[in-house]
Amino acid sequence: MKISKKVKKAIIGIGLILTLGAGMLIGAGAFPRTITHETIREVPVEVFKTVEVPVETIKTVEKMIEVPVPLDMSDYVNKAILDVEDKMNEDEWGLSCGDYEYDPDEISVKRIYDVASFNQIKVKDEKYSVTFRAKYEFDDPSDDETACKETRTYKVTYENGEDPIVELVE
Repeated sequence: MKISKKVKKAIIGIGLILTLGAGMLIGAGAFPRTITHETIREVPVEVFKTVEVPVETIKTVEKMIEVPVPLDMSDYVNKAILDVEDKMNEDEWGLSCGDYEYDPDEISVKRIYDVASFNQIKVKDEKYSVTFRAKYEFDDPSDDETACKETRTYKVTYENGEDPIVELVE
């Protein structure tokens, strides 16, 4: 039996359709298509964790030292003013104002400003300084034209009972 050309083509066409269908079924079975829908929600979760912290041991050494700390600055400032006056009397130092020279008894402190400072320099040597600012009046009672007023800042340094060092700062 002889099959006609039309029937051959029809058989081939049906065979191709069946082959395609079988390929699709095999492909769908081997590689299934899955549609997934993900919803992400944040859920608070408490996590407890034990942490070890290294502790550093600090050694404390207590040592008693005597520091001449000013309880009342006025005592230190008054002492410094007296030492400045002594320096003026002994060395005739700082006795000029303007173009005139004055005797120590013609100089007086008219005002002490509240800008005094105490500075501990060396605790071991008991070295400290006092800086103060004061207004001085220079007045020769025999001559009214020579009166002079001047604001000065002095620094007086003390060390272990030695003579104080007096400096005119400005």
